Amino acid sequence: MNKASSYSASYGGLRQIELRLKRNFTVVLIAAALGVGFAIAEVYWLWAHGGESDATCDVLKLLVSFSTLWLLAFLLIYYRRKFVLLKATNALLPQDTLLSSGIFVSLSEWSMLPEALLCLIHPVPFFNVEITVSYYDLRRGSTLPTTLATDELLTVGMMFARLALIVHYMPYLAGLTAKSARAYANINHMPLTTWLSIRVMYQRYPFRLLGGTTALLLLCFGFTLQVSATEGH
Repeated sequence: MNKASSYSASYGGLRQIELRLKRNFTVVLIAAALGVGFAIAEVYWLWAHGGESDATCDVLKLLVSFSTLWLLAFLLIYYRRKFVLLKATNALLPQDTLLSSGIFVSLSEWSMLPEALLCLIHPVPFFNVEITVSYYDLRRGSTLPTTLATDELLTVGMMFARLALIVHYMPYLAGLTAKSARAYANINHMPLTTWLSIRVMYQRYPFRLLGGTTALLLLCFGFTLQVSATEGH
């Protein structure tokens, strides 16, 4: 009876950690989306005022920075809880630390440092520099100057960099983080990779996956083309 109670308590604890991990990463996605929204609003405000940065632009970029700080804070909490979960499920050695476990930095799977560096890409408050470069115009057959502003470039970079967070969220959407899915994968010697999550999502919800992916990419590339067209005039 004691063993059964102990197992039930341990299972309940693991379940709570799994739910907190999902909630943690949901907050990370919300903070990332808010940051992108504030940055895009700042770019449109910049265009509406002839490319001259003013106090409103700085306020919007400060909001982007605050949302990025919250994003990084919840990302740190997420990885610390992931470390606790891996320890509790004996997926790590007893002597493993956050550094030695591969959670802090890894080349083979999602890790904290590369993801945090991607999330740090955002327009910097009180800083906007215009860079003049040359491009070749095919219609005119000559080289022409164009002006690129750091706010627009960093917003485009931030937008594409934070798309990786959605890919990271795929295992939760596919249900591969549940204990039953992990047990099935261990029995069949099947690694739970991001690519497997995408395949499962495609098999279960093909129209949602393709429709959502197409919509996001169209929005991102549409904004990028708008930036390049605006800057090219």
